[in-house]
Amino acid sequence: MPFRFSLAAVLRLRESVVRREYLALEKVLQQIAQLETEAARLAQQDEAQAKARAVELARGTPAYHLQCLGECERELQRRKDALASKRKEMELKRQQQQQAYDQARQKHELLQGMRQRQLETYQRDAARREQKNQDDLFLARKGSE
Repeated sequence: MPFRFSLAAVLRLRESVVRREYLALEKVLQQIAQLETEAARLAQQDEAQAKARAVELARGTPAYHLQCLGECERELQRRKDALASKRKEMELKRQQQQQAYDQARQKHELLQGMRQRQLETYQRDAARREQKNQDDLFLARKGSE
C-alpha cells in the first residue's frame, strides 16, 4: 500500500497560497524599484536645472526667465515630494506583504513537516512489516526442515 498523506489537498492549497503571496511581494518590489528609478531621474533633472539656473544667473538673465526657472524647480520639488510619499506608502505595503508571505510560508512548512514525519513513520512501519514477513518466512522454512 503506497504512502498517502491525508492532508495532501491542504498542502497543495498552502503551496498555492505561498506562491500567490510571493508573486504579490515581487510585484510590490518591482513597483518600489520603479519608484527608485523615477527618483534617480528626478535627481538628475534637478541637477540639470540647478546648473541651468547658475548659468542663467551668471549671464544676467531677465527676471521673468528666472521666475520661470523657479516655477520649474518648485514643480520638480513637488514631484519629488509626491514620489517620496508614494515610496513610504509602498515600503509599508512591502512590509505587510512580507509578513503575509512569511506567514503563508510558515504554515506551508508546518504541513510539509507533518507530511515528512508521517512519511518517515510509514517507511519505518513498512520496514518492520517487511522484516516481520521475512522473519516469519525464515521460521516457517526452518520449522519445515
